Amino acid sequence: WVLDDVAIEGPPLPPVPPMANTGGPYTGGVGKPVQFNGTGSFDANGDALTFAWNFGDGTPVGSGIAPAHAYAAKGSYAVTLVVNDGQFDSAPATTTASIVNLMPVAKAGGPYTTSRNKPVSFDGSQSSDQDGEALTYTWTFGDGSSGSGAAPVHAYATSGVYTVTLTVSDGIATASATTS
Repeated sequence: WVLDDVAIEGPPLPPVPPMANTGGPYTGGVGKPVQFNGTGSFDANGDALTFAWNFGDGTPVGSGIAPAHAYAAKGSYAVTLVVNDGQFDSAPATTTASIVNLMPVAKAGGPYTTSRNKPVSFDGSQSSDQDGEALTYTWTFGDGSSGSGAAPVHAYATSGVYTVTLTVSDGIATASATTS
């Protein structure tokens, strides 16, 4: 076998602008970091790239190949990326970031034990809303009665095992949990 080096002569490739790729679309919740990803961006000449991200919410421009950004309000945001190879800016690439209501989490506590006609205190205070919105609490006690609030008190007139359901709402979405 014989291997030879091949030299190609001629002018170098002309410089061309890089290409930006935003990835996405993206989804997140209010106040929760959204991880963006510009790794699909490239430069045909092999030059190193810098990244300028406009998150569409009026905050300062972000940088880096994969920045994280938290939005202060729900909505749909146009996210734009421009990359630079040291000589040229790319054309802007755009995607969307949809910031949505995140589901609340219901935690009914328990299991609970009591005697007939003796009040039992329920505790749903470990329930939470991932967006930090205020919750309302609705309880069904399994005996045909109901209650409200994070920590209601209820007495059962008849002995037995009852399924208790807590439903929490953030005003947009609801979540439920059961206990006995």
